Amino acid sequence: ALFPAAPHGPRTSEREAAPAPQPVNQALVRATGAALAAMGPLPASATVSPEVRKAMFRLTSHPSGEVRAGALLGCMGLCEPRSLHYRLIDALGDREPVVRAAAAEALVITDGEPVRDELMRLVRDPDPEVRLRLLRALVAHPLPSAPLLVRRLCQGVPAPAPASSEPLSQAALCQQALAAPGKGTLVAARDGVAS
Repeated sequence: ALFPAAPHGPRTSEREAAPAPQPVNQALVRATGAALAAMGPLPASATVSPEVRKAMFRLTSHPSGEVRAGALLGCMGLCEPRSLHYRLIDALGDREPVVRAAAAEALVITDGEPVRDELMRLVRDPDPEVRLRLLRALVAHPLPSAPLLVRRLCQGVPAPAPASSEPLSQAALCQQALAAPGKGTLVAARDGVAS
């Protein structure tokens, strides 16, 4: 279950014993993570109960990396900003690449320039998907320091193949974003405009 049942009534020695582990439906966990990520930030006008906000924040500590990643993205605009900020910073060191990638994306979107140094750590993340998600987030949401981060992300990335069928690959994004310095180039890369 995604939300463990809270014990009711006085604690007894039976309840203090650790419950037997429940089997996890991995398909449900993956679907939950994908749904949370797809939800993205809610508009400021959205009315959400405090219980839902708390439940979403609790999911950022779920055992499944996919659920944690989806919850991190789903919490943008929903959870208390300071608490989310610290959870995102912690998630940059998560063992799961999908969580580090989601945290990087959410930090670019929610915190921007003040987290440049934290984002710089991910420039050399061992997982290529983490670096690609960071690059895509920087292209989609250019920060003042985005050109520096993009240059570091793109160091050593080979040029894209001439007939590449994947226009938003790391190599293609790097080629477009590095064509000329500045935020305008990042916007052109985001919009798929070749320089």
